[in-house]
Amino acid sequence: MKLGKWKNITIVILLLSSYISFAQTNIDSLKILLQKSTDVDRVNILNELAESHKRIQPQKTVEYGKEALSLSTSLNNESLIAFSLSNIGDGEMILGNIDTAELYYNKAFNIYDKQQDFLGLSDIYLDLGNIFFFRAYYDSATEYYNKSIGFKIDLNESKGLLSLYNNLGAVYKKTGKYDLAIEAFENAIELSNKFNEPKGKGSVLINLADIYFLKGELSKAMKANYDALKNGKSINDNYTISNAYTNLSEIYSFLEDYQSALEYQKKSLIIDHKLEDWEGIITAYKQFR
Repeated sequence: MKLGKWKNITIVILLLSSYISFAQTNIDSLKILLQKSTDVDRVNILNELAESHKRIQPQKTVEYGKEALSLSTSLNNESLIAFSLSNIGDGEMILGNIDTAELYYNKAFNIYDKQQDFLGLSDIYLDLGNIFFFRAYYDSATEYYNKSIGFKIDLNESKGLLSLYNNLGAVYKKTGKYDLAIEAFENAIELSNKFNEPKGKGSVLINLADIYFLKGELSKAMKANYDALKNGKSINDNYTISNAYTNLSEIYSFLEDYQSALEYQKKSLIIDHKLEDWEGIITAYKQFR
């Protein structure tokens, strides 16, 4: 089945084993606390600031991470050094500096490995798995994602598992192992439902829909997209909503229901313009060229 101009979310960069999204007021509060803090408390706040800027200003993530690294090094606190290195790696990864990110991740890995810090290792295996994914070393990405999943399950640590299964499914999709991809995506959805974590579920559903579309199972692809749309609306996730509209438009176009296809594409375009998502806008305009 021809893929066409299907819009999908391939991988969730949980570049953040512990991603935290702060409102601007929270960031301002952290900055105030930073002025009054010293030593370990200061390092922790710097790392929180680094995490809080990942989505909005990744360059700030690198800057705060480096300040945290400098202070944690002077304190000779290896755990904080490793965490600071990981945060810097996250910022560099988001900025597209893959080689630099890998250097920081490997330094953090060496510390966690030396300390036998299995939670830290689970996070770094995830980060390195993302590195391999973006370099198209899919066997290595699969190995590292599975290592991270194994550690988290053994530690009874649920944080990050949803995105890990999503990323693992994305690898299987890339390598044509559709049944394994579906299994991974369904594991992610089950975790989202079990722990009532709707964030991230939309991207999983979009990916699951993509697999069904590739397999020619249009009814299942349509259901997964409608589920993604419902999820996106419940948490005001406009990117997921837009993706679902575009993909539904593709399905209806394939079914030669051009009126429905056009209606969904128009809805997607309205959101893409609001988000200034130019890639999405281009995809939408190409749909009916």
